[in-house]
Amino acid sequence: MKNSPGKYVDHIYGQHEVGGTSWLYLASEPFESIGFPKLGEKAPPRLTEAIQHGLFQYFAAPIGLYAALGGVMWVTGFLKDAQKEKDEDSSKKGDTP
Repeated sequence: MKNSPGKYVDHIYGQHEVGGTSWLYLASEPFESIGFPKLGEKAPPRLTEAIQHGLFQYFAAPIGLYAALGGVMWVTGFLKDAQKEKDEDSSKKGDTP
């Protein structure tokens, strides 16, 4: 690139994209015009790490899980059926001398 400044684009693709890749590319045309995607400089694990820390910081995931399970139980009537069975069992016990 130093010896032939007009021959190559003044950018090495893969050096800084997504935190650096194991492949480096040189081209005589802009990388977007030959099909390379425009990528940011942050590595994907850094983005997901921030999301995970945000979710688990205040136990948001377990609270969300319990809320979802409670909603399923409410929709299916699980608690009402359990209460009916308990009432029926107690009434049968009371009827026998």
